[in-house]
Amino acid sequence: MAKQADTTKSRALRKCRFESCDRTVGTKGAKGLCPAHYRQSKVGELRPIIKKMRRVPGAVCLVDGCEKRDGRFSAGMCNAHYLRSYRHGDPNILLKTQDGEPAKWIKSMVGFSGTECLTWPFARDPGGYPCKHTFDGKPIRAHRVMCILVHGDPPFPKAEAAHSCGNGNLGCVNPNHLSWKTHAENMADLAIHYRERRR
Repeated sequence: MAKQADTTKSRALRKCRFESCDRTVGTKGAKGLCPAHYRQSKVGELRPIIKKMRRVPGAVCLVDGCEKRDGRFSAGMCNAHYLRSYRHGDPNILLKTQDGEPAKWIKSMVGFSGTECLTWPFARDPGGYPCKHTFDGKPIRAHRVMCILVHGDPPFPKAEAAHSCGNGNLGCVNPNHLSWKTHAENMADLAIHYRERRR
């Protein structure tokens, strides 16, 4: 019992293995990472943790060219710059696209003949899949639009655009990797890809 308590204590005192992170390691099986970095590793992308600061009313954002006075939110930045820095690692990154740009891009890639994954260059959700964009007046995910353009409308109401490469969570929209499948077939493919990655 004492030995188990010692190992638990030593695990709790270990520092996160991510560079410049001074947080302690989380639970057993967290790969030597603090809880925040472990959650990011599950998504597939690790970013430095930005230490939060108290909001300072009336203070100007520290990012060059930003004159916002809504109070510094964290790390000396306004809310918008802090969120960009937290999500993408750079407070100056702009991910806004012009209206119709995603639709133009996906239509230009319908004839893509490469065998490698074709990565969606626009915004993606925390799971890595393309965010919904407006295509022909309705919000829909890019890999589904690509499947419609290449293979026609879904053959049945709940058909899913499945990835044969298993890289849908990495934003793949290669038309050669997509096909219509049932939810059960899609989940069976996912299990196969997961087992292959574990080898």
